[in-house]
Amino acid sequence: MKEKDFFNQIAESWDATNDSSTPEKVNAVLDKAEIGRGHRILDIGTGTGILLPYLASRVGAEGSITAVDLAENMLERAKNKYEGLTPTPTFLLANIEEEAVEGRYDRIMLYCVYPHIHNPEQTLRRLAENNLAPGGRIIIAHPTGRDFINNVHHERPIHSEGLAAGTDVKAQLSKAGLHTDIIADDANLYILAVTPGF
Repeated sequence: MKEKDFFNQIAESWDATNDSSTPEKVNAVLDKAEIGRGHRILDIGTGTGILLPYLASRVGAEGSITAVDLAENMLERAKNKYEGLTPTPTFLLANIEEEAVEGRYDRIMLYCVYPHIHNPEQTLRRLAENNLAPGGRIIIAHPTGRDFINNVHHERPIHSEGLAAGTDVKAQLSKAGLHTDIIADDANLYILAVTPGF
């Protein structure tokens, strides 16, 4: 089954079944990502928008959020849930591996997304070149550890590369000229910060 079809199919029940993104976990990720006032955020794989209210409270009215997803049903739920949010997110239906996104961003969030990227070196290199603002970072994050993520993905009928150890991802992305800082890679949290090394 294709990712788009899978996520469109489960969009209605996603929020009820995805309970690992507690406020404490999300805030821990965003604290480590150092998201602040006025930041421009690209939230790739926004899904039903779990990060959106947290991002909005951090970036404030002077910031901006572009929320991207490849599944229109997920994006529609996010739009409906967060109508009236300030700043108002821009919603974009796109597959970031196949389509370009415009703009420069201080943070590009890949929250619960990385295992679904088929060509991470190529995709993250392109995002770094075309979409990161000076001093910006790509944040790869999960609110749980690798073992939990890999078990969940093993049970799903869609493609997943699994979530490798931070040191392995660092080595993989270095081949694309990217520098990776391992912020957390334990049983409770997984956070990597990626910056251009070129």
